[in-house]
Amino acid sequence: MLIHWLAGAQITRNNRPTTLELSAGIGKVIKHSPELLFPAPEAGLSLQATLLLRSSGKYPWQTYWKHPSFGANLFFGDFGNPKILGFGLGMFPSLRLSLPSPKIFSCNLDIGSGIAWTNRRYDVLTNPQNNALSLQWNNITQFRLQVGIKTGMLSPWKLGVALTHLSNGHVKLPNKGINQVGLALNYSFPVRPSSESSGKMSDIDAVLANDSITRPELKRKWGGEVLLGLGFTEYSFEGGPPYKTYFYSGAVSYRNNTFIHLLLGGEFEFNQSTFQFYYLDFEDRKTSIRKASRSAVFTGMSFNFGQLSMRTIIGGYLHLPAESIISSPFYLKVGLQYNLLSDQKKPIPSIGLYLKSHAAVAQYLGLSASCSF
Repeated sequence: MLIHWLAGAQITRNNRPTTLELSAGIGKVIKHSPELLFPAPEAGLSLQATLLLRSSGKYPWQTYWKHPSFGANLFFGDFGNPKILGFGLGMFPSLRLSLPSPKIFSCNLDIGSGIAWTNRRYDVLTNPQNNALSLQWNNITQFRLQVGIKTGMLSPWKLGVALTHLSNGHVKLPNKGINQVGLALNYSFPVRPSSESSGKMSDIDAVLANDSITRPELKRKWGGEVLLGLGFTEYSFEGGPPYKTYFYSGAVSYRNNTFIHLLLGGEFEFNQSTFQFYYLDFEDRKTSIRKASRSAVFTGMSFNFGQLSMRTIIGGYLHLPAESIISSPFYLKVGLQYNLLSDQKKPIPSIGLYLKSHAAVAQYLGLSASCSF
């Protein structure tokens, strides 16, 4: 999916300015939950290398988002406690967006997600205090904000603040997750300079210099979406059997342009592990189904980058679920959704990947199929 999207972004070796960015700093693992068993760790070394390729500006969404860059990242993080938490090595793609800032400064936001390997994980006998990660392979998600002073077209030195999260999405317990906050100094240099360095302007650079590209005509502002999904989670104690969570939603969408959608809808969810818990605890089947079911209303935003979109959804339960891990009536969903057809066609089938959490506790990692119209 990402390869297809990047290919569609027109990154070619002939005309794409390419930058290598090296980052070094310190990272501190935050004890975000009182249920974490390990002592507060010391600050550790954080290193990262990012290869950035600037988008061509050929497509309207690239112009709207100020010509974002696509990154390939290698990450090393020392979690400050070598015996319990160890260190992590990550690899993930990212998207860099330019943020509004005074002319003398450059400011950008990086969003990335991929896989990470850690050398220490939970073990009931040899490492019982690491209840943050029970698998050696986990998801890594990073948000990084950077600020630099402009010196020509490129700001070689930047100061960055990053939040890096490692988790398996509640697929296997325990899974309290690792949240590392880092402060780093970044240095970037061109691997393949833009045409400016030779005093010439290519066709693509001319596109980049022109933000008046015609945007797709917005035929209507209102629409709708139906979605069904399947989440995966382990039972409420480590080593328990895996169960599924089924979720279904319908939403009304509103958009003032083709790049940002607002969503308002309702969701129904059935948690198989909760059903099994109550049904095996001598509750009747009807009561167990009721306790394993929940309804919610939600609002959200979809940020569209061609056929790929990033989504943030905040929901509220109509009644508080029975699970002990859910102590709040609100939840958060973040996800990626990929349109199988271009935005010019209706209806549009999509596939997606979502992570649902309550505060700092993940509930499930899920796959979805949807159709918007």
